[in-house]
Amino acid sequence: KQSVFSGPGAKRVITIPDLGGDGRAELALVGRYQMQFSVLDSQSDLANGKLDYLASHVMPGYSCGNNELPMYYDGAVVRDAQDRWLGVVVLNPGAIIYYKAPELSPAWHHFNHPPNTCSALADLDDDGVPEVLVGRGDGFLTQYAVADGKVMGKRFVGDKVRALVTLGDQLVVGAARGIVLLDQKLQIVGYRAGAISSLAVLEGSAPASQVLAAALATGDILGLQTR
Repeated sequence: KQSVFSGPGAKRVITIPDLGGDGRAELALVGRYQMQFSVLDSQSDLANGKLDYLASHVMPGYSCGNNELPMYYDGAVVRDAQDRWLGVVVLNPGAIIYYKAPELSPAWHHFNHPPNTCSALADLDDDGVPEVLVGRGDGFLTQYAVADGKVMGKRFVGDKVRALVTLGDQLVVGAARGIVLLDQKLQIVGYRAGAISSLAVLEGSAPASQVLAAALATGDILGLQTR
């Protein structure tokens, strides 16, 4: 059954684990009313347009004057190596915020002037807990610890960061001038010229293999493998 209703929009919607106790996942709205993070109760009466929220917080950061320019909003559920739910990280153009599970209380945040443009989760230090990796418009990639938001590493990749994915134990950064390959210590170990629009990791034809799909600013799409 589908219900059609009108209500406050959000810039990004993600699913998070059950909070209401009904065994159903909840919808988390990033950028509701531009600068709010809210969790919609799965038991809301959508057919009659009655929306109930299990949590709602005003996000630090910034958007743009008319909120019509393309700006980055995103969120992700954070789990450890044992698949335990640790929390939710959300981003708007001017901040990264971490909410601790299960109460989703704000644990830490970082405000930034250069706009956030992409993000990913990766356990680069092999401690069983992923770090939050954020690319920005000033060409920097920053690594944050989930526990306290401490900056663990930072790397300048030469130009605006447009995309970010993990490929095996390496990090692939799509920038305005090309693809930058980083190791677990954020050291540059590879580079390919060509302005990147987006990146994705696909399953390869060989067992347990992966292919990096890169969309170039020219409109071409490349399939690449690292070595």
